[in-house]
Amino acid sequence: MFQTLVHQSPDIQKVLAFEGAFERLFGIVRAEGGLEGGHVVHDALACVDALLRFNSSNQSYFRETMLPPMLPALLLFPPSLKVSEEVPQAFALQFWDTPQKPANASLIVGIIGMLVNSKGGSVEETRTFSRCLVELGLASNAPTFLKTQALRLLPPNLGIPLPSIVVTPYMPVPGTNDEEWDRLEPASALDALVELVLHGEYNGLFGERRAKDGMELRAAALGVIQNFVQRDEIREAIVRAMLPADGSNTPPPTTPLLHALTAPPHSPLDIAAVTSTHLSCLLFAHLLRYAPRTKTLARSIIPQPNFPNTQPGGEFFVPADGGAPPPPPPAPEEEEEEPESLLQTLSEHLSLAFLSKNRADTSDQEAREWDRLIVGYLTLLIQWLYDDPGSVRDFLQTGGLGMLVEPINQMADSDPVIPGLCALLLGICYEFNREPGEITRATIHPILTRLGIDTLIGRITHLRNDDRFKAIGPDTLVLPYPNQASALPGVPGGGSAAAAAAGDVKKETEAEIWFDWAFVDFWKSNYYTVVKGVAVDPNEAPPTASQNAETEMLVASLREVIQKQSDEIQDLKRRLNEFTASAAAVDVQRIAQLEDDLKSMRDAFEVADDRRKDVEKEQEDLLVLLDEMNLKRSRDKQRMREAGLAVSEDEDDGLDDDEE
Repeated sequence: MFQTLVHQSPDIQKVLAFEGAFERLFGIVRAEGGLEGGHVVHDALACVDALLRFNSSNQSYFRETMLPPMLPALLLFPPSLKVSEEVPQAFALQFWDTPQKPANASLIVGIIGMLVNSKGGSVEETRTFSRCLVELGLASNAPTFLKTQALRLLPPNLGIPLPSIVVTPYMPVPGTNDEEWDRLEPASALDALVELVLHGEYNGLFGERRAKDGMELRAAALGVIQNFVQRDEIREAIVRAMLPADGSNTPPPTTPLLHALTAPPHSPLDIAAVTSTHLSCLLFAHLLRYAPRTKTLARSIIPQPNFPNTQPGGEFFVPADGGAPPPPPPAPEEEEEEPESLLQTLSEHLSLAFLSKNRADTSDQEAREWDRLIVGYLTLLIQWLYDDPGSVRDFLQTGGLGMLVEPINQMADSDPVIPGLCALLLGICYEFNREPGEITRATIHPILTRLGIDTLIGRITHLRNDDRFKAIGPDTLVLPYPNQASALPGVPGGGSAAAAAAGDVKKETEAEIWFDWAFVDFWKSNYYTVVKGVAVDPNEAPPTASQNAETEMLVASLREVIQKQSDEIQDLKRRLNEFTASAAAVDVQRIAQLEDDLKSMRDAFEVADDRRKDVEKEQEDLLVLLDEMNLKRSRDKQRMREAGLAVSEDEDDGLDDDEE
């Protein structure tokens, strides 16, 4: 009844909030056992959510109470925990076998996420709520869907930077039914997020099953990293860590991201390796997109030889209770060849993936996995080479032009994704080939003419009609995996009829990732520039440096204006919310005071009305008594006259007056 009453009724929500509904609802939650409670706790928390969601006035009032710290406390997270202090194990390792506990925790996490993403919260509150969500998503044994929810609700601008948050992950001991856990080495939250994206939950210890909830968790972690690297200085710092120190010939240690990005593809494919490399391409693209200085730094990355990793993950996950670290990789053999750059390595791996996919013995399902890996390489190269002539020159010098032509020549009724991406990358190589090199625009133009300008434009625009591209949204990266009867070679349990039958049942919950929203938005914003560019004569003069400088200055100026206006809008919204909240509080208090005054006036009026009625009744009684006395006096005078007694003149006059 309560939830129905407050549904889409802000006025009723305000009245109930100021009448103490929050205190009473949390009292019910405490009385019913907190997080371990049953449906009553769930319904009480749902009422709290209904009072707060989309109601800034109630959110401001709720923050003024002593109740916000109860939210993380219900999850066993200490509200007063400092950034430098470690989270207690009672929070990280809990029993989640109670049917109602995960649902109750999900409501609490939803309320915390709502408050941390709304305006008006204090710095301390934002820091506490953000830390709680980070620890729940990265360093707890909570259900996977709860971790995904926690990471998705992290605000774009965290109150504390991810590198400064130290988390202590736990790993379940195999064969103990999740009753025993290994405590792992502490690491920064940023490192834990990267490992989660690359290797999955618990670092892929139990193998890659490509379950939908696991892929959703990795996509949520990818979104957190994307928000974190919005600033150019953060991107540059991450890429610079992959370069040798200034004046030093010693190569830097290979980061997990660079290791996954440069892992060479092997046939038969391993799903875990494909997913790791594909997601590393999406992650690395976040560092380069619209970042010219970062692209320049990335061209100088010289990856070390990438040996197969026999451990279930990177060097990050090492048991803290005596487990030995993985053995170091064997020393690479000395070679006289010049070391390859990262761009060269990616180009070679893309060419190898094309060759492996086109083998005659490749099954349809394995070909789909090769396609997914190729899409990862192409999306990264498209965003890297766009508006970066230096990278275009390096890519063309590695022989990247030749491998893009064959996919574009495929039949029109074939898969449109790879031909469309190859056509877009070829157009970028033509449009931004502005630096001297062996392959010039004049070299590429005959290839474009032979392929057909209309064909290229058709391949590029046809990409948006593919379901894997159309289905992507800001919060939608993970797509259901199509049911197929054949098992992928190299997958544990694959190849047999029984495994295929079991796979058909499991594929209903399996999922995959092809694109992210950042690339889809990039494609929509820039494909028209490429479409126009492929039809331009190769000898046409490119924009001059002064024009480019003026354009950059104009863009920078407009960005500053937009940022300033955005800040002003946010400030006005905050002031409006504060005014609304204060006005609502004043209105409620004023109405209550007026109601009290009205009630007092009604009571006083009723008392005065009763007194008036009593006085009127008394007056009527006195008039009746006076009439009776006058009548008796007249009769007495008449009897006195009849008896011959003397009656005074005054009495006669009075008698005459009475008679008259």
